[in-house]
Amino acid sequence: MRRYGFIDKVSDVSAEFPQFWLGSVSGTGGNVNFQDKLNERLREIEVLRNVLAWQQYVNRVVGDLLLLAGDDAFRMARTYYGSVRTAARNNLPEARQVFQLLNQFWQRPRRANEEPTEPELMIQELEVRS
Repeated sequence: MRRYGFIDKVSDVSAEFPQFWLGSVSGTGGNVNFQDKLNERLREIEVLRNVLAWQQYVNRVVGDLLLLAGDDAFRMARTYYGSVRTAARNNLPEARQVFQLLNQFWQRPRRANEEPTEPELMIQELEVRS
């Protein structure tokens, strides 16, 4: 918050000089205690700032964990794919079908981070199984 310093300073100064609050200046007095309301808002800001800082930390940690888990899963999937590819080259039963099913992720050039769509996968699977 850019103006937090100003708000905090007003809270400090107004505690010493409460006569300059709007109700005091106009002479209406009223039931509104602006000093208390300002202090409540400052406490609320502090809580929200702490929550935001914690949330940013959690987001960073979760993002890092997601990258690590994704990388590990991709490495395992690539190991399986390599095994299937080798089996298909050695003409082992069913290996060719499985290889064709998985190979579509590597066949055609795609834009960055683009994978086959679910309908494309289902069509390919039907073709392989028939």
